[in-house]
Amino acid sequence: MIFVCGKCGKNFYNESCICPNCHELHVITEEDIQNEKINPEGWIAEPVPWRRYFAKMLDIECLLLPIAIVMVKLLNLFPKGYLFSIFGNSGVLMFCWIYALITILIGYFAWIYIDAYIVLRFNNTLGRWLFNIRLESTNEHPLTFKRLVKRNSLIILRGFGLLIPVVSIVTLIVSLFKVSNNILGQTSWDKDTCVIVKNKDANLYKVILLIVLIILFSNSIRFI
Repeated sequence: MIFVCGKCGKNFYNESCICPNCHELHVITEEDIQNEKINPEGWIAEPVPWRRYFAKMLDIECLLLPIAIVMVKLLNLFPKGYLFSIFGNSGVLMFCWIYALITILIGYFAWIYIDAYIVLRFNNTLGRWLFNIRLESTNEHPLTFKRLVKRNSLIILRGFGLLIPVVSIVTLIVSLFKVSNNILGQTSWDKDTCVIVKNKDANLYKVILLIVLIILFSNSIRFI
């Protein structure tokens, strides 16, 4: 019988149920995988990397927008020409670049905790709901705030490469291949926090709502 490690995802034939790769006792058989992949509600555990990515980015952008508006409003509190008098023309450009970077870092840091809270409070986020995906625990313990915060922190580290240019692109590509090649579509941060991402077929009404939100988001940028 073929066994699959529930932590690292490796296949093995050791009937002692101990994974030779990570020495975990938490294993599942191929029959368990089929039961895990499809349930009566229609939720399926399979690789959906792009839906996961765009759902996550939508959640982050929905959080970044109000933060960016607040940060810009704070800049407007300075008298006109005040920044130019302090930094000069070239200095203001550098200041604005650093200010934008700080805004992005604040947004991503806030997302780590706010996303975890929303999942616990409402069982899903707006982005995941629109893309018909959700998070579930792979062990007997329910999802907790601590586990979700750890998972989100690992996403920033391993998925976004700490938002470092070039490094972020590499980590995203590596994550794409890992998700696509995993039978249950799990990433390293999913395995480390015992989480699985399940999905359903796209919903027409949710697709329409998503398009409307994108249009509204595009128009709202002019208010920043």
